[in-house]
Amino acid sequence: MRGSVTQRSPGSWRLQWYCGKNEQGRDIYHNKTIRGGKKDAQAALHKILVELREGTHVEPCSQTLGEYLSYWLKQTKNSTVTDKTHENYSGWCNSHIIPALGSIRLDKLKSTDIQQYITDKLNGKSKLNGKETLSACSVRHHVTCLRTALNKAVQWQLIARSPMVGVELPRLPKTQIEIFTEEELRTLLTYTKTSRYYIPVVIASATGMRIGEIMALEWRNIDFARRLIHVTQAVESTGGKMNIKPPKNNKHRSIPVTQATMDILRAHKIATEQKAESLGESYLQNDWVSPTDYGELMRIESVKRFFPKLCKHAGISIHSIHTLRHTHASILLNRGVPIIAVSERLGHSSIEITVNTYGHLMRGTQDGIVDVLGTLAL
Repeated sequence: MRGSVTQRSPGSWRLQWYCGKNEQGRDIYHNKTIRGGKKDAQAALHKILVELREGTHVEPCSQTLGEYLSYWLKQTKNSTVTDKTHENYSGWCNSHIIPALGSIRLDKLKSTDIQQYITDKLNGKSKLNGKETLSACSVRHHVTCLRTALNKAVQWQLIARSPMVGVELPRLPKTQIEIFTEEELRTLLTYTKTSRYYIPVVIASATGMRIGEIMALEWRNIDFARRLIHVTQAVESTGGKMNIKPPKNNKHRSIPVTQATMDILRAHKIATEQKAESLGESYLQNDWVSPTDYGELMRIESVKRFFPKLCKHAGISIHSIHTLRHTHASILLNRGVPIIAVSERLGHSSIEITVNTYGHLMRGTQDGIVDVLGTLAL
């Protein structure tokens, strides 16, 4: 790499270095003015030449963080993330990150700026309304989004390194999952038999599937002969629209169920076909297992919103429909089902997630270990 130092005036030096050739084959040189002594200028040029040789040099960026995030959001749409993730990124950037940090130049953003952002959000300080307090979980989402964007800025050579280095995330409070008792679950299943939400409740209770996976089930996914439910897709609500996508973590799986569950589904299939026939053209001829009364895809928001009301009317503790997934897992673990089998059934990306979520439910297995060792006189 070639470069030179030329004095422009007392205490002012021009650095010039070679950057290759343009499309016409002509040499390209970049210039930079620096103030100080000659040794300072020589040291600055040496640093630039080393960075060029190592491929870590980036030119000063005049973009603000806000301008960059807006550009990044456009580039990531329909490319590297799902529609739902992009919707979340857009919300966090436009409602929180950009109002607070957007005016800072991208290459001037420091770790301390981000750390202060975290502190302000946790303490209820916001440039948006001045009184906005966010949970540690929400702030971690913001920081994860910002980290992803800044890592891309490094890849695009807009900044030399990410200012996320050294940023400390807020600790998450330890919370235990909520579950229904087995008696409450039986009460809920009995109460919802005449409800349009009965089938989603049955499937969630019998399989531990996510609500998005349940609503995306089609009859072709139900194997009555082998008593299997095949999870191949999920519904995602984005911008008021319902989109079909692969299941979370791309975890396609087949879940064995009981004959009783299959009998309920078979009876429901017959009833659905009879309704479709009676309504004629008014019924949309789709293959959804849990459609609306007119054959349309049932909205996830509708199920989530109405489920706590079902709990209240049934006289049981009020939880979200996701609690059925936790309850299913807890029942299996309390019955001694190996946690790796539970993890596969739930479609977790790793067994570590299952252990971290439900590990406290396995403490009772220590008693069983003692009983086994007792038979060996140990």
